[in-house]
Formats: sequence, C-alpha cells, structure tokens
Amino acid sequence: PRLKLSAPSRIVMISGNTHRRAKMYWDDLELRENYSVLKAGSQAALAKVLWTFAIARELEGTGVTANTFCPAFVQSGLLRDFPKWAAPVVRVAHRFAQTPKDGARTPVWLATDEELSAMTGRFCRHSQVQPSATKVTSVEDQDRLLSAVRGRLSLGF
Repeated sequence: PRLKLSAPSRIVMISGNTHRRAKMYWDDLELRENYSVLKAGSQAALAKVLWTFAIARELEGTGVTANTFCPAFVQSGLLRDFPKWAAPVVRVAHRFAQTPKDGARTPVWLATDEELSAMTGRFCRHSQVQPSATKVTSVEDQDRLLSAVRGRLSLGF
C-alpha cells in the first residue's frame, strides 16, 4: 500500500539471465526432493521474473512500475563459498567480471531514468530492455506463483 501512496514509485527486482533455461517445479517449489544449487538458482531467477511481471500487471495504472534485471557477472562475494578446488577458476573468472560500479548501472538506470517512468513488466540487462522469454509472459504461471507466494507469506498488495 505504501508504494501506491508514494506513487510514482518503482520496484526494481534483481534476477538473472538463467531464468531463460530454468523450470518451475510447481509440485516441489522448495526443491526438497531433488535439490541442486544450479537448479535452485535458476528456478529462483525464473520465480523473480514471473513475480515481477505479475506485480507489474497487478499494479498497472497505480503509478507503481515493476521491472527486473540481470546484473551480469559482477566482481562480488557470490563465489566465495565455492569449494577450495575451484579457487583458481574463480580468480580467472573475476578478471572478466564487471566492477561493482558497472554492475550497478542497470538498477540505477531502472530506478532513476525519467524516460522509464512508465515502463513496467520488463526484463533488462546492460541498461537495455531484453526480449521476454515466452515462459515469463504466461499469465497462468504468473498467477500461480503469486498464489503460492501469498499462501506461504500472507502478503497482499
């Protein structure tokens, strides 16, 4: 409710490009039966994009926009918990990663650029709107995720 009262407002959700090859395990959202870190990370990215698109649709006309972005590979502590044997690979990978400052450009652009004040329900990367993966435009899946989230957290907008 506060976002609506504070309109114009923007929701900027971090996600990842891995949502494009992810799958939602609707019967096991927590992946209790068949967990893997890659599967969980990809499903989380897909869930965040679905959620953002659903909220964008739900908030249409209220002055609140919702968009999501992939920061790409950024020099951060994300890989710090990888196994020690992977340390040489992580060091090499960090040479090709963006600085945190460069990684922040897209969310700052989404949050502050006046030309984007009415844009909602989009996925962005490198400060550019990207084509949406077909799976995230499914209103049925968006609503299914919202229902699951609200059922677990008792949220309302």
